[in-house]
Amino acid sequence: MPIQTAQTISGANTAIVEALSCGTPVVTTDVGGIRDYGGGNLFPVVANNDDDAMIALVEQFLNRPMWRDEISRAGREFAVNKLAWPLIAQQHLETYEALTG
Repeated sequence: MPIQTAQTISGANTAIVEALSCGTPVVTTDVGGIRDYGGGNLFPVVANNDDDAMIALVEQFLNRPMWRDEISRAGREFAVNKLAWPLIAQQHLETYEALTG
C-alpha cells in the first residue's frame, strides 16, 4: 500500500492560510483543497512531483518582484475578504442555525 502524506490527503492547509494572511507568496503543488484557497487563480501551482516546475516557480518569484508583490497583495486581500475569523465564525453560526433551525 502506498504511503500517503498529509499533503496528499489534506483538504485544508494551515500553512497556506497563514501565508496568504501574511501576504507571503505561495509555492505549492496542486493538491487537496489548494484551489479553494485561490491556487491556480490567485497564485500559480505546480503539478505534483514536478521538481523542475517548483524550482522554476521559486526563480520566477525571485526574479520578478513586481509580479511576486501583486500575487502577495492578491493573496492577502483574499485572506482578509474570505478567510478572516469574523467571517468564518459567522458562516459557522449560520450553518449551525440552519441545521438546528
